[in-house]
Amino acid sequence: MKVDFVKHSLDETLLKCPQCGFEHGMHIVSVSVLRGSDKTTVTSKGTSVTQEKNPTRGVIVFLGYHCEDGHAGEIFFKFHKGSVYVEHKSLPPPKDIDDIWRS
Repeated sequence: MKVDFVKHSLDETLLKCPQCGFEHGMHIVSVSVLRGSDKTTVTSKGTSVTQEKNPTRGVIVFLGYHCEDGHAGEIFFKFHKGSVYVEHKSLPPPKDIDDIWRS
């Protein structure tokens, strides 16, 4: 899987689906931050804090998405000594699809 972008206009860039490369069908469904063992998640339904094991010493930022071609997953950012690592995990498509900005 590859996290990739495509230039849309002079000042905008689109995120492609990491699973199929679709440019115009990405929907953000959640944003989470794992700091220590506290994971704060924001969805269209609100904000929650849960406990989760953190596999790193630093903070991890998760961006949950679904694609109009039926794909879903999380793009996550890990930080270490001035470097930002971007990784991806495929997830099963959600039953209810609510974009984060539709509350």
